[in-house]
Amino acid sequence: MLLPLIGVGIPKSLLEGFPGNKANTKQKCIHPPTAIMSAVGWHFDEEFKVFAAESAEKGTKLLGVQHGGGYGLLKYFLQEAYELSIADKYFTWGWSKETSHAKLEPVSATKLVKVKQRKKIKKSNDILYVTDSTFYRFLINYPLCIDAWKGTLEKESAFLSNLSKGVKERLVIRPHREDGGMDYNERFRDIIADVKIETWTQPFSQRDYGLLVCDHPCYATTFIESFVKNKPAIIFTFPHFAENCFNDQAMMHWNRFKAMGIAFDDPAEAAKKIDEIYENIDGWWMQPERQEAVRLFLSEFGYVSDQWEKEWATALEKVLA
Repeated sequence: MLLPLIGVGIPKSLLEGFPGNKANTKQKCIHPPTAIMSAVGWHFDEEFKVFAAESAEKGTKLLGVQHGGGYGLLKYFLQEAYELSIADKYFTWGWSKETSHAKLEPVSATKLVKVKQRKKIKKSNDILYVTDSTFYRFLINYPLCIDAWKGTLEKESAFLSNLSKGVKERLVIRPHREDGGMDYNERFRDIIADVKIETWTQPFSQRDYGLLVCDHPCYATTFIESFVKNKPAIIFTFPHFAENCFNDQAMMHWNRFKAMGIAFDDPAEAAKKIDEIYENIDGWWMQPERQEAVRLFLSEFGYVSDQWEKEWATALEKVLA
């Protein structure tokens, strides 16, 4: 059973494509640099991987950079484990932990700096439901089973089915741009026939809304961006699968969010909460206890400093010294 899968499963870049990638790398990069830094090159750029590996063997330092949500939050996160195992230093969005190889350094999240600095845009009263699809989008991924796919559909259905008429009238669904052949839009309209569904034509960072609803906080940047903008948000997850398990550090924040009525393990309860607050969302969100809960979370998982340029310059100077 295993032998037939080897030829199908092993990337060409590791076998017949490897000599070509190595030759191209030698032509472009004669002298190894002091350091190489990347956020996603370790996953998607085959020539870069060869260049980084050979340079590291000659003394080059490998610097990793967190590029999205999920990092530092999850009990089992394969991309994070891989990146921390190869980097000498890894720049996080505020969190830290003991690792087997990389030395972690919290610095301002450059992606979130742009979000925080963006000028305020026209006020919208939309209740924006940002949902995700269940299919292989990562090179390092948990095996997808039928239960995971069914669980996603059940989660979405339970949420949409429990919304009140008033909430449904303001609801806009923003599904992932990659459908994976699952016909999600049609499934949404089976539940709410006239629901508004938008595409990714407008970047999320430029999208205004009255309330964000995110159903995949375990591996999303979306709700962290919303927190940085201090926009109201409701988040819920489907905690029955290993890929949705928070680590102990993040679980403290999740429990605090649950106590504040921001986070839910049950999508039906999340829907009921929205029905409770939708006529005064801003008043609910700006209450001091919720603002403090968000502030504490961002200090570890969405850190942004007004002195971010100086902070990064100091960090990189230390590496290159």
